[in-house]
Amino acid sequence: MSFIAPDINLPTGDSRQDLSRRNVSDAIDSIRDIAIINGVLLEDVALRGTTTVRVYHNLGRAYRGYIVVSNNKGTTVAVDEATNQDSSTYIALQSLDNSASGGSDSTVSLWVF
Repeated sequence: MSFIAPDINLPTGDSRQDLSRRNVSDAIDSIRDIAIINGVLLEDVALRGTTTVRVYHNLGRAYRGYIVVSNNKGTTVAVDEATNQDSSTYIALQSLDNSASGGSDSTVSLWVF
Protein backbone atom coordinates (compact mmCIF):
# COMPACT_ATOMS: atom_id res chain seq x y z
CA MET A 1 0.00 0.00 0.00
CA SER A 2 1.39 3.41 -0.89
CA PHE A 3 0.77 6.51 1.13
CA ILE A 4 0.70 9.98 -0.33
CA ALA A 5 1.11 12.78 2.19
CA PRO A 6 -1.78 15.23 2.10
CA ASP A 7 -1.16 18.69 0.70
CA ILE A 8 -1.48 21.16 3.57
CA ASN A 9 -2.91 23.71 1.14
CA LEU A 10 -5.94 21.53 0.41
CA PRO A 11 -8.54 21.84 3.15
CA THR A 12 -9.91 18.65 4.67
CA GLY A 13 -13.18 20.19 5.76
CA ASP A 14 -12.20 19.80 9.42
CA SER A 15 -10.95 23.20 10.61
CA ARG A 16 -9.11 21.69 13.59
CA GLN A 17 -7.26 19.22 11.39
CA ASP A 18 -6.42 21.94 8.88
CA LEU A 19 -5.06 24.18 11.64
CA SER A 20 -3.04 21.32 13.08
CA ARG A 21 -1.53 20.52 9.68
CA ARG A 22 -0.57 24.16 9.12
CA ASN A 23 1.00 24.39 12.58
CA VAL A 24 3.05 21.24 12.02
CA SER A 25 4.15 22.50 8.61
CA ASP A 26 5.14 25.88 10.07
CA ALA A 27 7.14 24.17 12.83
CA ILE A 28 9.00 21.98 10.34
CA ASP A 29 9.73 24.98 8.11
CA SER A 30 11.18 26.93 11.06
CA ILE A 31 13.46 23.99 11.91
CA ARG A 32 14.63 23.77 8.30
CA ASP A 33 15.57 27.46 8.45
CA ILE A 34 18.10 26.92 11.26
CA ALA A 35 21.44 27.18 9.47
CA ILE A 36 23.42 24.86 11.72
CA ILE A 37 20.99 21.99 11.13
CA ASN A 38 21.29 22.26 7.36
CA GLY A 39 24.88 21.11 7.09
CA VAL A 40 27.13 18.28 6.03
CA LEU A 41 29.64 16.18 7.91
CA LEU A 42 32.98 16.09 6.13
CA GLU A 43 35.17 13.35 7.54
CA ASP A 44 38.89 12.71 7.23
CA VAL A 45 39.86 16.08 5.78
CA ALA A 46 43.65 16.07 5.41
CA LEU A 47 45.42 19.30 6.26
CA ARG A 48 48.99 19.39 5.00
CA GLY A 49 51.22 21.59 7.12
CA THR A 50 50.23 25.22 6.74
CA THR A 51 49.17 24.75 3.12
CA THR A 52 45.66 25.96 2.33
CA VAL A 53 43.28 23.16 1.36
CA ARG A 54 40.04 23.68 -0.56
CA VAL A 55 37.37 21.56 1.11
CA TYR A 56 34.36 21.15 -1.20
CA HIS A 57 31.19 21.06 0.89
CA ASN A 58 28.41 20.39 -1.69
CA LEU A 59 25.86 22.45 0.27
CA GLY A 60 24.48 24.04 -2.88
CA ARG A 61 24.84 27.46 -1.23
CA ALA A 62 27.47 29.51 0.55
CA TYR A 63 28.51 28.01 3.86
CA ARG A 64 27.70 29.99 7.02
CA GLY A 65 30.23 28.40 9.35
CA TYR A 66 31.92 25.20 10.44
CA ILE A 67 32.59 23.21 13.59
CA VAL A 68 35.60 20.95 14.04
CA VAL A 69 34.11 17.71 15.41
CA SER A 70 37.26 15.59 15.30
CA ASN A 71 40.91 16.56 15.22
CA ASN A 72 43.65 13.95 15.40
CA LYS A 73 46.42 16.36 16.47
CA GLY A 74 44.60 19.18 18.26
CA THR A 75 45.56 21.71 15.63
CA THR A 76 43.79 25.02 15.19
CA VAL A 77 41.81 25.08 11.95
CA ALA A 78 41.10 28.43 10.32
CA VAL A 79 39.67 29.81 7.09
CA ASP A 80 42.30 31.30 4.79
CA GLU A 81 40.35 34.43 3.85
CA ALA A 82 42.83 35.39 1.12
CA THR A 83 42.05 32.24 -0.91
CA ASN A 84 38.45 31.64 0.20
CA GLN A 85 37.04 33.02 -3.06
CA ASP A 86 33.99 30.81 -3.70
CA SER A 87 32.19 30.04 -0.43
CA SER A 88 29.26 28.52 -2.34
CA THR A 89 31.53 25.69 -3.50
CA TYR A 90 34.34 25.25 -1.00
CA ILE A 91 35.87 26.43 2.24
CA ALA A 92 39.60 27.23 2.16
CA LEU A 93 41.14 25.87 5.36
CA GLN A 94 44.57 25.68 6.86
CA SER A 95 46.12 24.47 10.08
CA LEU A 96 47.69 27.26 12.11
CA ASP A 97 49.75 25.41 14.68
CA ASN A 98 50.86 22.03 13.33
CA SER A 99 54.44 22.47 14.54
CA ALA A 100 53.28 22.86 18.15
CA SER A 101 51.15 19.72 17.96
CA GLY A 102 53.92 17.37 16.97
CA GLY A 103 53.59 17.05 13.22
CA SER A 104 53.10 18.78 9.92
CA ASP A 105 49.93 16.98 8.85
CA SER A 106 46.61 16.50 10.58
CA THR A 107 43.22 14.99 9.84
CA VAL A 108 40.00 16.65 10.90
CA SER A 109 36.27 16.09 10.54
CA LEU A 110 34.03 19.12 10.13
CA TRP A 111 30.36 19.97 10.32
CA VAL A 112 29.93 22.64 7.63
CA PHE A 113 26.67 24.57 7.59
